[in-house]
Amino acid sequence: MTEKQSKQSKQPKKPCAIARNRFMEKAPASIPFVINGTEMPCAPKLFKTGSFGYYVAGKVPVVVDGVHLELQVCVNATVVRSGDAKDE
Repeated sequence: MTEKQSKQSKQPKKPCAIARNRFMEKAPASIPFVINGTEMPCAPKLFKTGSFGYYVAGKVPVVVDGVHLELQVCVNATVVRSGDAKDE
């Protein structure tokens, strides 16, 4: 174990900064995620695991060597430590 890993393991785990139900009620309806100039609105989501955050899926156009392609994009932006969060 490195010195850095040892220090990290000794630090107590901080709880999630917001309760699950508060996040779902108060989070903005969407936050922008931009890839290759295409804006995709990420919506608040409660994941099956119990974690929460933002989610969006869709297709984004891209050109590679003159060939028009579509990228399939899936974004899970999970609030750190939200899996341990409780409701208020």
